[in-house]
Amino acid sequence: MAEFIVKLADERGRILKQSVEQASSAAEIRERYAAQDLIVYDIKPAGMFGNAGLGRRKKVPLEKFVIFNSQFVTLIKAGLPILTALDLLGKQQRDQYFKSVLADVRNRVKGGEYLSTAFEVQNITGKIYSTTLLAGEKSGNLEEVLNRYISFQRISIAFRKKLIASLIYPALLVVMMIALFTVLIVFVVPRFGALYKELNAELPPVTQLLIAIGNNAQKYSIISVIV
Repeated sequence: MAEFIVKLADERGRILKQSVEQASSAAEIRERYAAQDLIVYDIKPAGMFGNAGLGRRKKVPLEKFVIFNSQFVTLIKAGLPILTALDLLGKQQRDQYFKSVLADVRNRVKGGEYLSTAFEVQNITGKIYSTTLLAGEKSGNLEEVLNRYISFQRISIAFRKKLIASLIYPALLVVMMIALFTVLIVFVVPRFGALYKELNAELPPVTQLLIAIGNNAQKYSIISVIV
């Protein structure tokens, strides 16, 4: 027996949360409340996976998650039940965290939860994925909506890679400009300041300010480099 946190609506339409103890599965809880004509929206195990611990879960890398969904759709098209597909894909995962997530999803689906709800409570992806699954479940066309999700995410990944690649060169230019500016201020400007001082040359205020900045930067060179 386990303890669950149940989110439901009463006869007045108010959303309530209740703690249910001594229940063997989520399906049993749904049957209890269905007998009372109450609508159950969500069922979560109490404790680490059901409460605050969910908000601190880490994200699964998007590329790995897209690969999982591609394999998941392939298995479903081959005629395998969802539970069997989740079981097979969970066993082949090398990432122990993702493996445990899939095991938890499988157990929740086996206990009577929707696939969309089981993934939503894991908090490993954005809201768009659970919404996509829910749309597929409601329409009865899970394969098609998952294929659209996979196509969208592949385009997103490709765009992100191109964006990062296009930003590398400008980033290098900025770093080089900062390094050059630092060398000029810390090393070059103070030498010109010493030269003008020996010549007793009268300098304009802007030049004097620049030399003062250079002298202070050289004096606190370590701090300047860190800044």
